[in-house]
Amino acid sequence: MNVYANRKLYNFLYVLIIPVIYFLVVVLNKLQLEKYFLMLSVVSLVMLLVFIVSKKKTFLYGLLFATLAFNIEYPIIAEGLGFGGTHVGGLRAAVVVNHFQLIIFTILAWTYIAKPEKPTIEKQNDSFMMTVLWIFFFGTALLSTFLSENTFASLYVLLRYICLFFLAFILIRNRLTLNLTYMIYGLMVLIPVEMVISLIQFVTDSYAGFRILGESYEPFRATSLIDESEKGVSGTLSHPGIMGLFLSLTIPLQMYFFLSDRKYAFKKMRFILFLLTMVLIILTASRTSLFITLFAIGMLFLFHVIGQKRFKKSSVLIVLFSIIPVSGIFFYALSKLGIVERFLNSDFIYQIFYRSDLNVMALSIFGESAKNMIFGTGLNAYTDVISSRGTGFAYEHPVHNFFLLMLVEGGILHFLSIAIFFVYIIAILINSIRLGKQRLLAFTLFVTIGISFIYCMFGWAMYHNQNMYFMTIILILAYQLRYDEGEQNE
Repeated sequence: MNVYANRKLYNFLYVLIIPVIYFLVVVLNKLQLEKYFLMLSVVSLVMLLVFIVSKKKTFLYGLLFATLAFNIEYPIIAEGLGFGGTHVGGLRAAVVVNHFQLIIFTILAWTYIAKPEKPTIEKQNDSFMMTVLWIFFFGTALLSTFLSENTFASLYVLLRYICLFFLAFILIRNRLTLNLTYMIYGLMVLIPVEMVISLIQFVTDSYAGFRILGESYEPFRATSLIDESEKGVSGTLSHPGIMGLFLSLTIPLQMYFFLSDRKYAFKKMRFILFLLTMVLIILTASRTSLFITLFAIGMLFLFHVIGQKRFKKSSVLIVLFSIIPVSGIFFYALSKLGIVERFLNSDFIYQIFYRSDLNVMALSIFGESAKNMIFGTGLNAYTDVISSRGTGFAYEHPVHNFFLLMLVEGGILHFLSIAIFFVYIIAILINSIRLGKQRLLAFTLFVTIGISFIYCMFGWAMYHNQNMYFMTIILILAYQLRYDEGEQNE
């Protein structure tokens, strides 16, 4: 058997083994075993398969990307399960172990102990810049944690930051095209699994039984606040809004795999994957997710057709005239599915003003003291402060604006460290769009970051593990655009 055939066989095994693990997780879950034993069993099985069957770290990367929509975690140091007392909402107030940590640190150990490799080439000045940014970022995070209103709550985020750092460390060692290949492999497994779980929720109108993967016992929006038709589904992401954002962030890369001249795996299956993703976004009944998805598709389509270095005027006219009937058919379909009513005949306007009131409450906490302004309330500690001011939804959940949440919890210093980091990444993308060889990929990642910014203005779903890890990978890919060997965008 030649090398190419062997590679195809390995790829098939990698894609096959992951669903088998999913199936075993379901079986163990149905047996109602203790969570810690269930997690130990799954992790042991993964490690066994890695070392005996594949003997390659490629499997671990595939597993990481294929489980990005899961949140398999267990609190090891916490009061209760991480909620209670003053910490009534947000992320857990706990030190946890989760599958992201286990996979990332296993890859790290394999990379440096079992099979050391050389990292991708970077310029010394840019490497120094990133080091300074990371020190500033972690330094402000440590200060916010040390002065936090709830140390356990802040430790949850701080330890996640450390894990994200090592995620960046291992992915940067790979070539950009390899990381993109891992992404398409992961999506080919991840999206169908989410579709099955979401359909079970939709058809049975109840919890599907995958709590170990991150599914909520209440996977819908509370119908006490909204109409029954707007409750949506959430798969393993615990809330329709969180799932809507996650799926929307995958759309630009799926479009890139369609439009790119480069060859990636599963060419014949990508359209089905795209359709499944769109159906899932509609099933979440998330207005913001639907808007940013359509926006991303439109921007990438126009960039591909008329944003190239050379184009014909006739092509522009054809595109502009074709958009009208296609858009008409699309919005007609949306009206039949009841999506338009989500904007016109629902509480859409009310939610805008209500969330504005939440922003005002958050700003009032931010301005209460110099400590809050400079160091914040503490990472993930917003609800510990706001819960003492009253009762009800507004006092039990983080403010529905991710940027404002970061400002109030981390203070000006930590917020500034995040802002500088994003400006640096966006500058790389803009430079790549102007001068680079991979303009389409650079624009794709730019659009992905852009739509995430739009969503973050109206929600805090980005704070959750699945979206945070996915967005970190997007930022890593953007950073790699400049350093991919043979494709430096100078």
